[in-house]
Amino acid sequence: MLLLAGSVPALAGCSDSSPDTPARPSPAPTAGSPSPGTTAEAAALTAYSNSWAAQTEACSKASSAATGLNNNNTLRALFDIEHDLKVMRLLKYASTATLEKWGTKWMATKWTAQERSC
Repeated sequence: MLLLAGSVPALAGCSDSSPDTPARPSPAPTAGSPSPGTTAEAAALTAYSNSWAAQTEACSKASSAATGLNNNNTLRALFDIEHDLKVMRLLKYASTATLEKWGTKWMATKWTAQERSC
């Protein structure tokens, strides 16, 4: 099974705010929020969220050390993230994640930065 997560904010994040106003992260679901329809969807969303949180942490310190990126990303996805960390563009851009089920868990297999503004 393959899941492609659409455009999501990367590094600095995408928002309609002015350049002087920091972007705000999307609010986290609350306990009363409806859950995804299936266990597979919930597991994929958890893997995506964990991967995104680790990537955000890595970007904030320009290093993947001690971020847990290897827990939910394949070697290919880690390569993509490490490449982005090396070039550390300070521009806002959209990013696409590709997730696949590997055995019993979901893994991000590829992160692609879109070379366009939000």
